[in-house]
Amino acid sequence: MDNSLRELIINTAIGHAIRTDQLYNGLKALNKRGCIWADGEIIRGLGMLGSYGVRDRQAIDSLLYVSQTLSYEEARSYLASYQREYREFYAVQKVGHLHAFVLFAMIDERKAGESDAI
Repeated sequence: MDNSLRELIINTAIGHAIRTDQLYNGLKALNKRGCIWADGEIIRGLGMLGSYGVRDRQAIDSLLYVSQTLSYEEARSYLASYQREYREFYAVQKVGHLHAFVLFAMIDERKAGESDAI
């Protein structure tokens, strides 16, 4: 692991409610499971989910699903359009929290689609 990635892990842990070992282990697990996002994107995504209390296995599963559905840039674009639509409600929120909310929204859509199919 290079120094810039270590620095990103440390800064992400400081900025979000997550430990460095959770970020490192999540990155390792997601790489092993075939996540196509870049390492930095994975770390930022895990950190944002950590801000909502989603960590470890739940965060890994959530991020893996989103990464199979959307590229990191597509997820960010989805976030930007959602943020514009609900700007007044989320005006005081940080972009990181909105990104985590979008990840949850996409997962909830998947669950709704699965229950509709039953």
